[in-house]
Amino acid sequence: MSSPCGLNCQRRQVSKQQLLALVCLLALGLVRESEASGLRFIAELPDSVVVQHRPASFHCLAYNDGRSQIVVRWFIDSVEVRNSSEHFLFDNGTLSFPSIVASGSSVGGGRSMYRCRASDESGSIVSREAKVEFAYLTEYPTDARGQAQVFATNNTVYLECPTPLPSSVPDAEVSWRKDGVEFTEGLDLGSYVTSLQIPTATARLDGSYNCLFHNNLLGKSVTSPAVPLTIKPSRKILNFVTDNTEMEVTVGGAVLFQCVVSSPNPPSVVTWRKFEKGQLPSGRVQYIGSNLKIVDVQSEDAGEYECGAAGSAQYFKLAVDEIPIIQQFSPSSAHTVIIHHSFEARCTVYSNPAPSVYWTFNGVNVNQSEVTSLGVTTSTNASSDQKTVTARLKIVDVLKTNEGYYQCFTSNFVGDVYKNLYLTVVVPPVLLVVPQPLETLQGKDFTLHCTITGSPAPSLTWRLNDDDITSDSRRKVVITQLKDRTVGLLRVAKSSHQDTGLYVCHGGNTAASVSSSAVRVSVYVGAKIITTEDTSGKLHRPATLSVEYVGLPLPTVQWYFEQSTAITSGQKYNILDNGALKILDVEFSDVGRYEVEVSNTVAGERHLDRRQLSLRVLPIVSIQDPTVSKLGSSIILNCSVQANPPASVINWYKESSTVVASGNEGISISTTRDTESYMLTSHLLLSELREEDFGNYSCVAVSDVGESTPALTALQQDLSDVKAVVKHDDDGVSTVAIAVIVVVVLLVGVTAGVSVAVWLWRRRQQRELEKSMTSQAQLERVMRHSDQANTSFYASSGPHPTLELDLEDNRANDSVNSDADKDVSFSSFRRRQAGQNGPSSERRERVQGRRPAGFGRRSEGCESADLPPYSERDPLRSPTSLGGQGIQRRDPTTTAISTDVDAFSDQKRFSYRSTSNSVGNPNAEAPNQDTTDISTVV
Repeated sequence: MSSPCGLNCQRRQVSKQQLLALVCLLALGLVRESEASGLRFIAELPDSVVVQHRPASFHCLAYNDGRSQIVVRWFIDSVEVRNSSEHFLFDNGTLSFPSIVASGSSVGGGRSMYRCRASDESGSIVSREAKVEFAYLTEYPTDARGQAQVFATNNTVYLECPTPLPSSVPDAEVSWRKDGVEFTEGLDLGSYVTSLQIPTATARLDGSYNCLFHNNLLGKSVTSPAVPLTIKPSRKILNFVTDNTEMEVTVGGAVLFQCVVSSPNPPSVVTWRKFEKGQLPSGRVQYIGSNLKIVDVQSEDAGEYECGAAGSAQYFKLAVDEIPIIQQFSPSSAHTVIIHHSFEARCTVYSNPAPSVYWTFNGVNVNQSEVTSLGVTTSTNASSDQKTVTARLKIVDVLKTNEGYYQCFTSNFVGDVYKNLYLTVVVPPVLLVVPQPLETLQGKDFTLHCTITGSPAPSLTWRLNDDDITSDSRRKVVITQLKDRTVGLLRVAKSSHQDTGLYVCHGGNTAASVSSSAVRVSVYVGAKIITTEDTSGKLHRPATLSVEYVGLPLPTVQWYFEQSTAITSGQKYNILDNGALKILDVEFSDVGRYEVEVSNTVAGERHLDRRQLSLRVLPIVSIQDPTVSKLGSSIILNCSVQANPPASVINWYKESSTVVASGNEGISISTTRDTESYMLTSHLLLSELREEDFGNYSCVAVSDVGESTPALTALQQDLSDVKAVVKHDDDGVSTVAIAVIVVVVLLVGVTAGVSVAVWLWRRRQQRELEKSMTSQAQLERVMRHSDQANTSFYASSGPHPTLELDLEDNRANDSVNSDADKDVSFSSFRRRQAGQNGPSSERRERVQGRRPAGFGRRSEGCESADLPPYSERDPLRSPTSLGGQGIQRRDPTTTAISTDVDAFSDQKRFSYRSTSNSVGNPNAEAPNQDTTDISTVV
């Protein structure tokens, strides 16, 4: 006899267990996440059983990392479900029926295939097909007949429900009735097993047996026809009474091998073994009487089993069905390909029984025309046993329309599985709108446009002169990314010259990058002066008037003097490249107001700016030549200054440090001003000259521009009226000695007297020279701190001894020509020209009627008040050149002092030369000459 349930009972039992497990997972909030990235299902509808005319809800949950909204659509038997009074669609993916009714095409009590499709902006995916069955239980077939069963005493009783069996969804529970009363004896083979085993037959078991099928979901039961059972005396016969020897079960289910031995004396030992490996599954085997039950069946449990008893055996064959397994899936869940390249995917599946494999694109089978028209082709290869199948998908020329979700589905009667693959088609960026050259005026706004197409939408940046531009208070970078393009705007408010340059629009995506050609934006600036500054200069030296300005195009610069005279570059002026005005040689006539004008033309409009500035000159001071005067007399020293702006004060100094102030005893200072020549003259009146009044004097002028360089002169005592009285001095010569000598001279003779007198006179002149040298040293210290090139000092004692000191400029370490000592005439002096290589050259200038060059220009008003010009004082004086000839004149006694500087020892040598002529008639034919040389080193 065979079991009327067999495979269907096992399969239905597993399906119910899976349904309960998934319902529990949903109730606990647990979700199943697909291997695919991007859009994926986290909960899908399992195979379900519903009851007609009762409420029912189905759930389909999808997720895409929150990138965009997901839309879920439902399909029943490939027909899309729309909202109606019979069912409702919710945004969360739920399909709800207030009272579900089976469709007319339903099989049995009602069955349909449900599938949902989830879509977002990237594409669509479809869920597995879920089988939804309506619960039912059929009546027991009328053609079923119960066959009478006879068993011998002490044998095992084996009864099976009459066939054909009724159909039930879900599977019905089976129980037995004996003579209309529930029968609970026998082995517990399970609620869904349609056979009954009683280990030991006795006479009391005689009767009529029925099977009861009960559908718990519907609460309905049906009863089978009666199966009569008769127990007779035993016979010594060993017989296996089970006919159901080929079993089939799904992985994870359970299988029952019924080994029933009919014999008056059944064997006490029944053994089981498995062929091939020879071992039964470990830990998953249960023995129920002589029966063998395997739970949680695995694929390796398939094979042939043997039940042995008393030298006899019965054989069972087990086939294990399993859900398909995707062994290889490539590429992975996400793949990127550049447009117009090729693409291939592979899906290898294994299952028993043989699986079916197919591809979908965005939820549509790729074999449908709407997909094949996109250039998608598939091919399938199966192994010899048909249990391993490889399905390939290929696109030769990938287009943007090929982008989306590809799913490999595989199924058999056990179940179905799938895997997702999202194909991204990348389109390299292409410039659609490029920025254009632009010209604008400073202060105005402008906008540059750029659009780049590509997929994914390219990034976009702006660059100015190769530097990235970021948004700030003036510049706003506005980027708008659409699905297949990016629009970039660069808005610049209140443009300035800093915005001038080359602009580039740059963008890119994973495929490539692209840049626009550099375009020039020119922000023109109207000419404008930033700063100017009044300038102070020195007479006969260069001076520069500066101006700082801006403008684009570069402005032209024009200078004016006193608002009327346009200035051009030439011998007097030079307009520099930076717009500054350089006056090459400043004169007083250059002092005044200057005006600078900058201008340019922008967009046909002339822009002009003007500023005024002034040139001022430091005071220039000149003082009269050294003067000789007598004790007790009065003298006026004149100091003149030219300055613009005019000098405010002239200060007098004696010996470079003592301030000469008006109001002191015998001192008065007054000033006169000539407004036309900018001349201010200070008059220093010294009344009743005393010994301490003689010495070196200097004057300094002060104006708003600054302080002038000191001008120097000297006031010397006139010794022409010195009496023939010899004073007591350091060498012991006294007045008494002089008187004695005079007497001796008178006695010895006129000649001896004259000789002695001449000697004494020379001695006194030497003392005077030493005093003059002391004054000269003081004067030299003053000159070292002044900015004069040369100074010549002259002293004269009327028509007789003449003294000249020549001091060289100290600015070049006091280095001068190291020639031999030379006589220096009264009317000439030496001037060192600094800055030349090698020994300095010498230049001699005539100074008749003017001061030496080192003191600046001599004013006509600087003559001594009580002395006529030199040419008038001694009309017979004849200046000669310096050639070692001495001084030729009619004076009875002439003294010349010259000074040279040793360039290596930094010493000055003073030479004293005195020439004595005969006193008396100037027309004497043969004058007597006596010459004495005295030298000293300081």
